[in-house]
Amino acid sequence: MATQLMSRNPNQIRQTALATLTNGQQLLNKSYLATLAQNAPMLLTQSAQISYGTDVRICKVERIVLENKQSALESLTAAYTALGSAGYAVFLLLKSNGTESDVFLGVRGQQKQMAGAEAGKLLEQVFKGHFSGSQLSYINGNDVERLMFGLRQTENSLTPSVSAVSGVPSLPVDAREHFMQGLEHFIDAAEGKPYQALILS
Repeated sequence: MATQLMSRNPNQIRQTALATLTNGQQLLNKSYLATLAQNAPMLLTQSAQISYGTDVRICKVERIVLENKQSALESLTAAYTALGSAGYAVFLLLKSNGTESDVFLGVRGQQKQMAGAEAGKLLEQVFKGHFSGSQLSYINGNDVERLMFGLRQTENSLTPSVSAVSGVPSLPVDAREHFMQGLEHFIDAAEGKPYQALILS
């Protein structure tokens, strides 16, 4: 490989490096979102599609018990770490009809690995271990598909709007006692409005 690079034209190396840096900057800063309308959407290939029945497990959070805000933050971090290190992606789905809000917790295994059931068991164990007294109820396969399909629809058949927010969590140790639940503020701010929010971690 070193031989191939040395035999290349220095101009070509410079152009390749510049293109790589530009792409990296757009990805990190998410500056591509401003020009998203100019790009045609790409369909997922058959091999990249997720099977909701075998790859995904979703639970409705019926009741959540929090001892205090500090332990809630640490418990949530530990739960995400346990699921992430096992190779599963965790997501949170908030859905409101304008009157009441439902909170769903989901986990996804690798595509075509049929790891959804295993991921669901681990999710339940982790959740009950860190939030004892809380209650989850599993959503069956057909309802999971309906729930996920609902993300693509809105009332009055309007095209759903997509918003992307990214952040790197940082919390100084001495500020943990003042930690506020950001999701609670989001749900309170959207009170009385129908909405859906998918939060990926």
